[in-house]
Amino acid sequence: STRLRPSRARRQKRAKPTIMLFTVLSFLAMARYPFPQDCSQATSSSPPDWFKDCNATLGGCFLLTVPMEAVYSVGNTSRTTCDSMGKCVTDFGGGATWCIDHINGKVYTKNLMPSAVMYLEIDNTTKMPPGINRPSCRLLVGNDDELKAYDSRVYSQDRILCSANKKMTLNNITYVDVGAGPPPTAVETYVQA
Repeated sequence: STRLRPSRARRQKRAKPTIMLFTVLSFLAMARYPFPQDCSQATSSSPPDWFKDCNATLGGCFLLTVPMEAVYSVGNTSRTTCDSMGKCVTDFGGGATWCIDHINGKVYTKNLMPSAVMYLEIDNTTKMPPGINRPSCRLLVGNDDELKAYDSRVYSQDRILCSANKKMTLNNITYVDVGAGPPPTAVETYVQA
């Protein structure tokens, strides 16, 4: 028996959905949808295209080296402050372009306006019992109203010790090493009578 080949028109009809799917997936990969602030790179660590001309911006840019995602998760967050009367205000940050390279442990921020500030959270990724938050700490990056300076510092810690150590500033880029680890355990000492 002889197999008949499908007509050319029929073969082209079947190929269109495959081409369309490939086109859509390619576009999504380029757009980093739905996480445009994820600038992770599998093969190397290099700044995103917009991370340049930092001398032209008030407050400049920040390049943070953060813990790797094997133990800690890094993401953006907000900051809530309350006055003595109990009135609270939540600041979601803004005025900066930013992204996180989770694979290589880098956070890039560039101020777009004088009041630019970003808030970042570092969470311990170990599994916790239901209803218990993971240990975490929070950092401020950019315009620090309290210190009246452009800064990167830890402002909150919960069952985790974090640090933000400035290494240097070069070409208006502030390089910061961020550390995270468990708090020291308390040791009780008993005195015998």
